[in-house]
Amino acid sequence: MEATHAEKSQPRRRKVRPIPSWLRISRLILRSCLLAYIVVFALSLLLTRYMAESWWVTTLALYAAPTIWLLPMAVLIPAALFLERKQLLVYPILVFSLLFGHMGLKPGKGGDPSEGNLVVLSNNVGQRGGTSFRNYQKKIVPEIILLQEVGGRVYKYERSFPGYQSAASGEFGILSRYPILSAEPVPGLELPVASRFRISIDGNEILFYNIHLPTPRTNFQQLRGNGFLHSAVTAGGFFSAKVRSRFQDFMDRNFRLATQIAEAATSEDLPVILAGDFNAPAQGKVARLFASKFQDAHLKAGGGFGFTFPGVTRNPLSLFGPWMRIDHIYSNQWLRAVGCKVETKRASQHRAVAAGFDLYGL
Repeated sequence: MEATHAEKSQPRRRKVRPIPSWLRISRLILRSCLLAYIVVFALSLLLTRYMAESWWVTTLALYAAPTIWLLPMAVLIPAALFLERKQLLVYPILVFSLLFGHMGLKPGKGGDPSEGNLVVLSNNVGQRGGTSFRNYQKKIVPEIILLQEVGGRVYKYERSFPGYQSAASGEFGILSRYPILSAEPVPGLELPVASRFRISIDGNEILFYNIHLPTPRTNFQQLRGNGFLHSAVTAGGFFSAKVRSRFQDFMDRNFRLATQIAEAATSEDLPVILAGDFNAPAQGKVARLFASKFQDAHLKAGGGFGFTFPGVTRNPLSLFGPWMRIDHIYSNQWLRAVGCKVETKRASQHRAVAAGFDLYGL
């Protein structure tokens, strides 16, 4: 029997090959891994931000290079290329949320500090590796330079920086183009981790809080030195309970010190600038405490990540550059930040940060 005309005109249907069972199973496994990664990724970033220094696990995550959360992509992306390419659409979203949501990337270069009426530079010079912030100082020409871990050596800096006068209080020093009226420790602190400098600028007084909170470096080393194998042998748990407790006591004390500094500064009835080495990443509780009470110069007028530490590193996860913003500059409501920048490159543990301010009502 001959086929009808209608039957002849119908296109032949291609035979759909069944998906091999190994491919179906592989895709299912990959989807499960991706879902697990998304959940862990989101929970980790949320816990790191909101638990922060309150728990030793999130504290470790807070100080680690944030790109550590992208490491699983080194396996998942090649697998998706081979098994199911539509999964590739998820990874740009995760990278975007890490860069902008967690790491605080600000598009653009930010404002120029030198355009402010008052330019302030801050630097911890304790581990400068024989380098100097002099080139950066010449570039932005600050009126005020706040130094940490300098003490009486600030007077040597005065000889090297003509046009500035200096004063010291504890480990802290200041170089100023304006008269220095007083230099003293911030009162009411559990430890002498901040000093208060009173400066006369064109007949008006401005206070500068020079701050250096204790570094958790030793505590990190102790925690790492009492790891799983050591604690398993001594029945101390995953990590030594004693070391964990000491570690948390240290972080809790740092937060108390930060609270005491913030309370002292908010009680002032003069313009106040707070700057220094806070040893506190921008995503943590300490930095958020200050940002909630004062204007963060980087958030207001900075650009990029604003990373200041570590200036020297062999960490490939950070592309051998700094990955934390722990050196900050804040101000109260009498000053408006118009620019904030970190020096671009120097083989020092801390890179200098500068901010320019317009003076309100002065």
